[in-house]
Amino acid sequence: MKKCVCDLFKKVTILLPTHYNDGSVVEEYKLENALNRIADIGGGYTLDGVVCGAWRNPETGDIKKETMQKVWVVVNDAMVAPIFAFRRLAGEFATYFNQECIYFEVEDVDVQFISRG
Repeated sequence: MKKCVCDLFKKVTILLPTHYNDGSVVEEYKLENALNRIADIGGGYTLDGVVCGAWRNPETGDIKKETMQKVWVVVNDAMVAPIFAFRRLAGEFATYFNQECIYFEVEDVDVQFISRG
């Protein structure tokens, strides 16, 4: 089996809201715009499904349950600029989707792209 690329990468994960805080559904065009902006920085993305999570409101003590679209992209570990661009983009998404915050994660991953033959 021939390997095309074997290198250390950074995996960036962003959780995009599927609903606004009032419970209304986020418009499809807004999600598409967000995905296009992710692709503009990272050259592509992977949709990893809709995930569910919950958090406790520190002011009221209430548990808030949410559904989010999990999106991830890998970038070469030597490329620091995209990580900063993704972090800045996550902050812009908080405003764009009218959220208090957006989940953003960066992790080291060992990625191998395996070619045919």
